[in-house]
Amino acid sequence: MIKSHDFQKNLLKWYDKNRRDLPWRAKDGIPPNPYHVWLSEIMLQQTTVPTVIPYFQKFIKLWPNLQKFAVAKNEDIMREWAGLGYYARARNLHRCSQVLVETHASVFPDNENDLLSLPGVGPYTAAAISAIAFDNHAVVIDGNVDRIVARVFAIREPIRMSKPVIREKAAWLYNKVKRPGDFAQSLMDLGATICVPQKPRCHSCPVNSFCEAFKSGLQNTIPVKLEKTAKPQSNGRVYWIENKKGEVLIERRDDKRMLGGMAALPTSGWDGKADSTLPNGSENRIVYLGDVYHSFTHFDLKLEVWKGISARTSSDFVWVKKKEILSQGFPTVFKKAVKMVMAYD
Repeated sequence: MIKSHDFQKNLLKWYDKNRRDLPWRAKDGIPPNPYHVWLSEIMLQQTTVPTVIPYFQKFIKLWPNLQKFAVAKNEDIMREWAGLGYYARARNLHRCSQVLVETHASVFPDNENDLLSLPGVGPYTAAAISAIAFDNHAVVIDGNVDRIVARVFAIREPIRMSKPVIREKAAWLYNKVKRPGDFAQSLMDLGATICVPQKPRCHSCPVNSFCEAFKSGLQNTIPVKLEKTAKPQSNGRVYWIENKKGEVLIERRDDKRMLGGMAALPTSGWDGKADSTLPNGSENRIVYLGDVYHSFTHFDLKLEVWKGISARTSSDFVWVKKKEILSQGFPTVFKKAVKMVMAYD
């Protein structure tokens, strides 16, 4: 049986020498900033560290503390989030900041139960904030920890099917650890730099002597992977509508639609909600330019790109100067459509 104390000692010794320098991490001798921990953990959901770093730095510059973030305009937050994906995270961040300011005196709770009551905070994020920001004992399990635990204990079932076992084993590794926040981050760093998904660097691993997969030569086959199923494809249209001034029609998508709250070109036929209502007459003067493709988590999307002219509008839309179109904070799928139109101009 693995002695958790020895595992912790080896890993923390390695972490003290090899920890990643990340902009949201506290420097030695400085207490962690809960606002930074919370913001980074939400951004890191389903998103890689290199992608998150510039967004985190931008957000901290624009909104350096929780109070300023809470009073920011929602459309400003959504615009700056554009390109990071999973846009419900941004809406939940804003709601969460307002709840914290209004009902918690701008102070983050330090325990998992209270953190779980906040908008957008699930079990993993609550555990991460409690451990990293407040150095409380919490079992923090992300994808890196899933993989490490599966290898250390040579768990031969796919991770999705072995979650209870992984949590039990992870709790053993975390048992009575003296530096809970650092230990949680040491596991994250180990998974990001050494115990990686493909070709793990086992001979450089500080805990390889505890790893049953390494001892058995199974590190390249554990975790066991399930075969991926093909994503369904949705089809629709996206419209570039200009007026005689050369301005372009854009909308703010309804919160209940996919990419809710984001600035976008009008669309139809793809997200299961009401289509954008184009100005009268514009549908009679449009031409087809080509297709753009985008992959979401659960489906692939093909959008036909159509360009037209209209002098009319409605309260659902605003006209924007063409040169300012890319500064509106479009999600990636709409940036692809814009680039196609620009290539034709």
